[in-house]
Amino acid sequence: MLFRSQNSGERRKTHRLKVQIPVDVHYGSRRHTLGEVVNLSRDGAAVEVRLPLTVGQLYRFHLHGFGTWPGVIVRRFGAKRHGVRFDADESQKCKIDEIIRSISEDMEMDAG
Repeated sequence: MLFRSQNSGERRKTHRLKVQIPVDVHYGSRRHTLGEVVNLSRDGAAVEVRLPLTVGQLYRFHLHGFGTWPGVIVRRFGAKRHGVRFDADESQKCKIDEIIRSISEDMEMDAG
């Protein structure tokens, strides 16, 4: 996995971290597609997947090595990249915060 901090002029409530994390996307009881999380925040992610996802649809996103979170597709960027808003309670968001903190610390150690 490669990790880089993403610092842009976007108006977001939370910081997004540029990552490359394999993801399985589930709809109902089946895996719908697979791909990669390309950035991550406590509120959502951008994912690049093999098959298109439906805007407004709720999916489950299994981030390999980290856990699974439900999320709604809020927008599509081209054919394969999608914006996800996690449908997570505060305790689930705290777990995402821990993941981001851990990845950020690993980035700092790699840079130093």
